[in-house]
Parts: sequence; C-alpha cells; structure tokens
Amino acid sequence: MTLADEVKVRFGIKVDGRKCVLPEAMEGQRACDYDRFGLKRDYSAIARDCLAYYTGGSIVEVGCGSGRLTSLLPGAVGVDVSLDMIELGKANFPDVSFRQGSVYSLDSCDYLVCRNALHRFHEPFKALLEMCSKGKRVYIRDLKRDAPWDVIVERVGSRSECLKNDYFGAMAGMFTVDEVKGMLDKIGVEYSIRNGWYVGMDSGGIDEFEEQVEYVCVIG
Repeated sequence: MTLADEVKVRFGIKVDGRKCVLPEAMEGQRACDYDRFGLKRDYSAIARDCLAYYTGGSIVEVGCGSGRLTSLLPGAVGVDVSLDMIELGKANFPDVSFRQGSVYSLDSCDYLVCRNALHRFHEPFKALLEMCSKGKRVYIRDLKRDAPWDVIVERVGSRSECLKNDYFGAMAGMFTVDEVKGMLDKIGVEYSIRNGWYVGMDSGGIDEFEEQVEYVCVIG
C-alpha cells in the first residue's frame, strides 16, 4: 500500500505527486471531530517550539482551526477560513481573539504561525508569498508527503473514519522539504528548514514520530 493507493481507495482519485483533494475550509462534522481529537493532544511542546523563534510583538496563527495552539501563544489572534472552526475556537477559548479570514489576505504582524495548514491551501505559492510579505518572521510546521508509509499508518492510529479520510486526503496535499525550498527560493527569502523535533526536547520520546513525518520552516 502507498499514499497514492490509499487516496485512490478513499477518494477515487489517482494522484501522481502533490494534489489537493480536500477543501481549504474544514467544516461540519470534520471540524467537530478534529476539535474533539485535539482534546487528546498536548499542544505545549508545539507552543514551546514555536515560541523558541519568537522575539516579541504581535502573533497571528493562520489556519488556526479550533484554537488549541493559538490559546498558548501570548496575545495571539487566530485566523481561519472556516467559520465553523472560528466558532469552535471562540467557544473553547472565550478570552482569545479569533476572526474568519483568508491566508491570501492577511494583516501585517511580527510573528506569523502556520501549523498543519500549508497543505490545505489550493494556491500554496500565493499563500507563502502573502505570509512572507505580512509576517516579519514566519513559522511553518507541516507534514512531509514522502514520510515513511509505515510511520504514517501508525500515526493515524484509531482516529475516526472521518479523520482518517481527512488525514490521508491531507497527506496528498503535503509538500516534500525540497518542494518547500523550491517555492521559498523562488520568492527569494531567507529561511531554515529542519525535521520536526521539538526545541529543548528529546525527539525520541515523542510517540507521534514528528521527527520522521514533519518539518519546521522558519522564514525571516
């Protein structure tokens, strides 16, 4: 079995390379399932990793979902194209600011965070261009499409069928590290990319294989 095989079975789509098979907005039951799944996760390690590159000022998380990471970033504003996700974020964290908005039309900020969202953007180069122009520094964390298949399957685990569909559909839209580098080189910005271990933590102790399946890119 390969990622292409899984996408063919679940979506009836033959993929060769990267292909967005999911809508940009996560809505309805998928949004609710994703929010419930987030209750099982500890976002503190992700927040610490993200804040290791933060030097002060305003923070915006684009593609914030239901706000679990946004709530751990000091004074952050969560932005998502999905109204369902924004409403979930407001319900979860009434003291955090959320607004519905597009990655293609952002306000300027000092620190822009984009976690597990780049793969959903149907115009990723345009999205990256907007993020690079509006954030003085940009933190991107996402999965690698060419991650080991056995690790991907183990990472999915016992998620609901709705979330399994979303996960494998999302994987089809992921980038390889070389593809991300190619887009950023075309834009002409300074950046660094590493595997998805967490700053200040032993990656060997993380049971979701972030070092193998994720990358972190810091721009600016």
